[in-house]
Amino acid sequence: MFPPPFDYHRASSVTEALSLLESVPEATVLAGGHALLPDLKAGKADVGAVVDVSRVSTLSGVDIDASTGTVTVGATTTYKDLLEAAKTTPELEAMLPSVIAATRVLGDRQIRSRGTVGGNLAAGHPDSDLPAPALVANATVEIRGAEGTRTLPVETFLEGPFETAVGDDELVTEVRFEAGRGPDSSTVTGAYQKSTHPTSGYAMVGVASRLTIDDGVVEEIRLAANGVAETATRLPSVEEQVLGIDLESETAKEEITAATDLAADDIPEGAQRGDGHAPASYRTAVLGTFVERAIDEALDATEVDR
Repeated sequence: MFPPPFDYHRASSVTEALSLLESVPEATVLAGGHALLPDLKAGKADVGAVVDVSRVSTLSGVDIDASTGTVTVGATTTYKDLLEAAKTTPELEAMLPSVIAATRVLGDRQIRSRGTVGGNLAAGHPDSDLPAPALVANATVEIRGAEGTRTLPVETFLEGPFETAVGDDELVTEVRFEAGRGPDSSTVTGAYQKSTHPTSGYAMVGVASRLTIDDGVVEEIRLAANGVAETATRLPSVEEQVLGIDLESETAKEEITAATDLAADDIPEGAQRGDGHAPASYRTAVLGTFVERAIDEALDATEVDR
């Protein structure tokens, strides 16, 4: 199906993009296009104009601040560019293991070449791969508009299925991720495990983990899931039970398995997500398995003797 006609504007700066969004009727942002273009072709969206920000140089790039343990990613940075940065700067993956792991399994080569980090979060797709890693990385999203700049934690930014806090005349400019930090003796690790939708490549179930291990004990854990609820969600019931486990004890594996069995309790029945390929009952039933895999993979990357 062909998309309806619309006007096209290519912005050369953030200022120009915001001016166009404010002055052009029914204008919307175009970056990678993987959310907007399919909706246009399917008749789910009808816009008067698109404002292409893909060539605004100030919106792209990866900046690592080792002193604060933060990684700032420009909104139009493509998945491919993020992965290339991880290749050339090994500390990037060490700081954001679940983010990089999720990016590697996001879509296919063509999608990774064009899709953008900011666009992924701004689309608010419940089955997208990056929201859960963003949650465990305590990410914040910077938004600019005519009234100025505001920064929101990602859990506030993600308002619901396909709904985010960015306004029609606003623009996501960057995403800031925090690396896990602990005592000098500690190890921070993480992973991402996913059950892939057979046609779309989205996550039917996707789980991100981040753990801080000190002297063999889980001192901090953050877990979040995509695909099982109307928006990415933390899994506090599992976190509470895994926190404090001595990984060198003989019962550690059994304790982790018992904890992951609680994962479905963190998905309220009214917020569960499903479709013809994977109903909500399936997604919640296998959630614990993927949580356990995400924890195990993270721990396998450490030198902890389990």
